[in-house]
Amino acid sequence: MLLNVSGGLFTYFSQVVAAKRLGIADFADLSVGLATFGIFLSAGALTQNLALIATAAKGRSFDAIRRTSWPIALVCLTSTFFMACFYTGDSVLGVLLTAFPAAMLAGFWSGTLQGLKLFAWFGLVGWSGAFIRMFFSLASSTKQHFAGAVGAGLGFMLVLGLLINTQATKKEITRKNRHFESESISARDLFYSVLLAFGVALFPAFDLLNVKSLFEPETVGHYGRLQLFGKILYFAPMTLLQVTFPYYLKAFSGELDARGLSRLRRIEFIALFCCYAGAACLAVAGPALLESTTGIRGISGRQILLQCLSMVPLYGLMSALQLSVSLKKTGLSILCVSVVFLSFAAARLPGIGSLDGYLVFSAVMNTVMGIIGFVASSRALSACCHRTQ
Repeated sequence: MLLNVSGGLFTYFSQVVAAKRLGIADFADLSVGLATFGIFLSAGALTQNLALIATAAKGRSFDAIRRTSWPIALVCLTSTFFMACFYTGDSVLGVLLTAFPAAMLAGFWSGTLQGLKLFAWFGLVGWSGAFIRMFFSLASSTKQHFAGAVGAGLGFMLVLGLLINTQATKKEITRKNRHFESESISARDLFYSVLLAFGVALFPAFDLLNVKSLFEPETVGHYGRLQLFGKILYFAPMTLLQVTFPYYLKAFSGELDARGLSRLRRIEFIALFCCYAGAACLAVAGPALLESTTGIRGISGRQILLQCLSMVPLYGLMSALQLSVSLKKTGLSILCVSVVFLSFAAARLPGIGSLDGYLVFSAVMNTVMGIIGFVASSRALSACCHRTQ
């Protein structure tokens, strides 16, 4: 948890440096490029989830896991070749796409560590990538340089993840059980992994993409700066979900009792409450803090509050999606992901003529869907507990 939180701070600091050094138009391009690349990274989240499932349930031999990584590497290289035909290195997205294969494989090796509940090693891989990104960001001055810093961090994560899996993970598997059966991943596992990867990629990005399609570049850059506050309240507690996911998988198989599951949900609820309290604090102190650290002016406390209130429910939705995937609840999983499509469609309705109007719309929309998802997932969790008692 400490490694993930500190790594998140490194990533956040990299974005603050970019906001300070880049003009509002270049920062808008960088923000949109990172959001778009995040959608491509859903493939990396997919490989992480598949590796997690393969190792969390019954376990697989290290050699079998390693063999599985080679087809993934081939797909990565092939897809990147075709992507390069459409994007040039002058664009932010073009620079980011060069790191796509590294992101896929880094996600795969991180997933094996997460599935085996080797959280310290798992956290170290993510922390190192964030640190390398921050290190290169400090020497960056253009939007392409900041995009390259992201690629450098992903590349380092790949190398470190592979080294750790070669040593620590292999030793851990051998120590726990010397006779693992090689289990193939079912189509059902693949379906739920795709849903979860889709949510991980789009939840923090779809509002920015909506703003990009509705407003001029200057407003997009202004919104990107506002997200510096909202992302604190989204990504910080998301580290908790990375720890709880393997336990939800065990809950589905009846290996975790009702008391343990209730404790996990209670901790997540407390984290959600702290996020709302943090939103109020950022609304009061945010404008002065941003001006004193970056020199950026023109952002009001009201806008910060609205942006935070639109990001916090996404954490609740992500928690509900993660739980529904763990419990194999198809309808609930689709409901959680549907907020993205509903938002894209509803944002085109008449009445949203300004950024403030969109912020109000997004806060209300995400909150309603977050409450529905949280209540539905709680009922599903309760039903699972009674079934396994």
